[in-house]
Amino acid sequence: MRYAEVKEMYDDPFHLDESSAIQYLRNIFEFHFQNTPYWHAVEKKRGIDLDSIFEGSLEETVEKIFNSGLSIESDELRENWLGFLPRNYKGKLRFYQSSGTTGPRSFCHWDHEYVDLLVFYLRRALDEVYHLDETYNDFHQLRALLHGPYGWYQEEMSELVWS
Repeated sequence: MRYAEVKEMYDDPFHLDESSAIQYLRNIFEFHFQNTPYWHAVEKKRGIDLDSIFEGSLEETVEKIFNSGLSIESDELRENWLGFLPRNYKGKLRFYQSSGTTGPRSFCHWDHEYVDLLVFYLRRALDEVYHLDETYNDFHQLRALLHGPYGWYQEEMSELVWS
């Protein structure tokens, strides 16, 4: 599933019914079990039963996801990151490494299209909760939201502020 399809299908994240949210999560799992080498190998080795994970309420589903033993060690992700990319991946990847100032150094990989989608949803959330779209418009642009650490987070906030 492409992020553009997600935006089209789930344009209004605040009014998404529970069954659609569960189905969306299941689609993500199915996609990665079929198309991502690391997750394909995990599914083949362990035979994950998606039906048992994705039955019940959204709360129960999320709980089962977290309790299913599918967590990844940070060293695994750092050392074998290519195995986490879906076959025929054509996107842009951004590597982020925290400074380690406030805790253990962290590493993560972000897809550029994912950040665009995240900024879209963050903007919708801010507009829904704080009605920023009514205050800040073409005549009164929002200048700053918050100052974050260096790297991707800062770029993500910049895109959100200027969108």
